[in-house]
Amino acid sequence: MTTWRRGGLVIWRSGPLGWGGRVATATSGGLLLGVLTNLAQGWLPGAWNQIANSGAVWCSAAFAVGALLDRLRPLWQAALGGLGAEVGLVVGYYGYAEFGRDGAGSLFFPLIWLGMAMVAGPLFGVAGHWWRHHRDARRRVLGLAAFAGVLGMEGLCTPGTSTTRHRRGRVSHSPS
Repeated sequence: MTTWRRGGLVIWRSGPLGWGGRVATATSGGLLLGVLTNLAQGWLPGAWNQIANSGAVWCSAAFAVGALLDRLRPLWQAALGGLGAEVGLVVGYYGYAEFGRDGAGSLFFPLIWLGMAMVAGPLFGVAGHWWRHHRDARRRVLGLAAFAGVLGMEGLCTPGTSTTRHRRGRVSHSPS
């Protein structure tokens, strides 16, 4: 790794990969995870196979990409890395469904999930970068809270639970 300094301030740091290489690495990792997700749905027993199809688990890939970047990298690189990871997940999942299995069917759902990936990828890439590298405690907490929020909402909305509304307006969740 080469570092250029101006005075005591690091002004640029080059690693073995440029920003395009980092995005390509994140996309390749997403492709691999997308294929593994498709396979894990058949491997995992019972309700455990839902974890492989979890949107929150997919968001963790973009969050991890943002968190693993060097702290001197700008936020746009975390956003592009998160985008690459999420798009790779969708393409890997549906690509394997089309070519490795009996076909993915209509393009409706792949396009819907691709649109979701284009929103969630940059958001969670930036959230991961903020959580790990930002100096302001509020942004660190906000990054972690975004990730915790998507995990919490997925837990509340999991198909294996049912929600009951009581007469007094309280909501309780119980396994179905």
